[in-house]
Amino acid sequence: MTFLSRKIIFLKILIAMVILFVSCATVKKVGNEEIHTFLNGLLINQNEIEKMTIRQIDPSLEVKFWLKDDKIDPQLRDEIFKKTRDFLVLESIQAKIEQEHLLGIQLG
Repeated sequence: MTFLSRKIIFLKILIAMVILFVSCATVKKVGNEEIHTFLNGLLINQNEIEKMTIRQIDPSLEVKFWLKDDKIDPQLRDEIFKKTRDFLVLESIQAKIEQEHLLGIQLG
């Protein structure tokens, strides 16, 4: 193995470690308040959500919520799921852009 190939392998490992560190340090977590604010804007009756859990499962967030009334209008339920998914996708894209920007600054 030549010096140049060892140096390239070392740089790849270093870049992977930087990416891991940056992703751990800068991934924007969506807090309960932000999700509740979003859902409250969506729901007609703000008291329809009984419980909500938010868990980060790299590289995404898992949001589970339970509605107080099991007989909620299926259209409203589907809209809640779709809007929540779209909201989290946008948050994920924004976090990825911030992560790549920070990585570019560190490597540049």
